[in-house]
Amino acid sequence: MAPDPVLHERIYAALKLDLREGRLLPGQHVELQGISDHHRASITPVREAVCRLVGERLVEFQRHGGFRVVQLGADKLRGLYTLNMAMVLSAVRISTDENIDRAIGTFWYPATNADPSEIAAAAASLFACLGGASGLAEFQIAVEGISDRLASARIMEAQALRDLRRELLMINHGPNGDVRRTIARRISNYHRRRIAAVDKIAQLLLTVSV
Repeated sequence: MAPDPVLHERIYAALKLDLREGRLLPGQHVELQGISDHHRASITPVREAVCRLVGERLVEFQRHGGFRVVQLGADKLRGLYTLNMAMVLSAVRISTDENIDRAIGTFWYPATNADPSEIAAAAASLFACLGGASGLAEFQIAVEGISDRLASARIMEAQALRDLRRELLMINHGPNGDVRRTIARRISNYHRRRIAAVDKIAQLLLTVSV
């Protein structure tokens, strides 16, 4: 039977959403047969979708066979926060004030009662919007990839840091004077706060590993 690209994309998108929303946890075994049964698909498109996630460094091969969700230690987590900061700051630096205003206008702010996964998704959306403000699609693609790798950590941030929703709201709250400079300073502060707490966030990730 010929491969079904629509089915493959549907399985891939579902797995990616499970990772982003914390339903697939760090260290968790990826059960191919269970995914196959859920989507009423053969193992082949499931394996192809999972291998695609391996290429994105979201899933890894297990030593004794099979796949599991990647577990981020403190060093890797620190590196990803630092890389995300550098990428977003670079995008802001080459953007115009008008492009930044337009990009921020497309960002959806989390509701007052937003749960940790919704706040994590809002952060990913904000940084993707700012990456897109550069006018270079590769910036946005790169930032979205980093956000996918940080998804579980951003959900855990709610247990390590306070006022996450307010922090997102403040990134573009009434910047004075140079819009890019103001937003860049707030983005730097946002990431440095997490880098300072990276050991605690990494430890929290270990508590949910399976």
